[in-house]
Amino acid sequence: MNITDWTNQNYNKLLQAAKNISYNDELSEELLHYSLEQLLIKPNILEIVNSGGCEFYIIRIMLSQWRSTTSPFYKIYRKNLCQIDLDSYLERNDVADEIAQSTEQIELTANEIQLELRNLGWYDQTLFKLYCEDGKTISSLARETSIPRTSISLTINRVKRHIRSKIKPITYE
Repeated sequence: MNITDWTNQNYNKLLQAAKNISYNDELSEELLHYSLEQLLIKPNILEIVNSGGCEFYIIRIMLSQWRSTTSPFYKIYRKNLCQIDLDSYLERNDVADEIAQSTEQIELTANEIQLELRNLGWYDQTLFKLYCEDGKTISSLARETSIPRTSISLTINRVKRHIRSKIKPITYE
């Protein structure tokens, strides 16, 4: 079977998978097309199609492209949508006031979190700071520190619960 026939037969199923992966985002069809392009540049494309693993292969491409903030798909399509153009909002004073109030609330909450972290042990503080401030994932922390992933995950979740119990959430009116 050639790739065109396979794509025509499986397009709707793959599109549904793309919608599921992207949580029905408007970019779901773009995600599918990008992933199909990635498949087309593979030198062993016919082997992949004839082995029956093409659907799995496309879905894995879509998953990695959608979830990763370092993927080419993210950089091309999603990064610009994730950034907020504040200049256009600042033209209206009421929105500017709301942003200023929100920023003050966030700064107060961030200070409260810093103070609350000081009440924790050094191990909890260090892991949580690496996780939040350095943007490390639990898996990367486990690799770098040789601490089991489960232990890191439990510690971070315990710190989050502690902080939530001590600090009231920000309310937006």
